[in-house]
Amino acid sequence: MKISPSGVGNLFGAYAKQKNAMDKCEVAKQAQLTAADQVELSAQARDLRRAQEIVAASTAVRHCKVAELTTALEQGRYCIDPTAIAAAILHQAGEFRRGAQP
Repeated sequence: MKISPSGVGNLFGAYAKQKNAMDKCEVAKQAQLTAADQVELSAQARDLRRAQEIVAASTAVRHCKVAELTTALEQGRYCIDPTAIAAAILHQAGEFRRGAQP
């Protein structure tokens, strides 16, 4: 089998045409995906994302507060008012339902 230089040139030319056609097809697919794909977050999703960012940025345990409360409990100086706690929880729940910030 003999391959002439012109035959090789034709082969490369055919390959180049096929590659260009495939590249155009890929570019068109990417443009179609880019134009069609959109994500829109609801207000609730944005609020949830913001809450997650705040929680991630804060420390999990306030060691000073824990130590202060532990000492107060051990010494009998920490008194719990269940009525005040329940009222505060209900108040916060009402504010949350109305969409206000605590």
